[in-house]
Amino acid sequence: MKRILVILFLVFSSTINAQQFDKKLDQFKIQIVQSFKDYGEIPNKKEIDSLQFKYLYSRRLATINSKIIYYELGRMTDHGYKFLAMYNNGSLTIFRSMDFNADFIRIIEPLEKVKTKNRNVFKLFKTIKGIYDYNSNPPWGLNLELKTKKN
Repeated sequence: MKRILVILFLVFSSTINAQQFDKKLDQFKIQIVQSFKDYGEIPNKKEIDSLQFKYLYSRRLATINSKIIYYELGRMTDHGYKFLAMYNNGSLTIFRSMDFNADFIRIIEPLEKVKTKNRNVFKLFKTIKGIYDYNSNPPWGLNLELKTKKN
């Protein structure tokens, strides 16, 4: 029984770690943390980047082909913004994810050269728009408003 539990633990712990941060993004950790500092997600800009690596998470939104992958990036904290990232031909673009209209052209640009199903693109953009909507009305902002109104 103990052996089965140990084996299950090892299998699931590796799966959990894999879901937290995509291995394909490991080479971009410094860029991601620097972007988070530039965008104000990490308030202490002098903090050592390697300390922030353990707080990063990624969620793969869509894989268009092996060269174009869209991600949601963020920090595993009780509050924080979500960021859109696009892996394209070996480089990573991280969007501030605050103004969808301003970023739209850069988001769809790689898709112009690739054949995709309209339904897949629609689901992708619905998810991306959700990231931008979340950032424009973050839940912790609402909680602060409610606390302020009560006092």
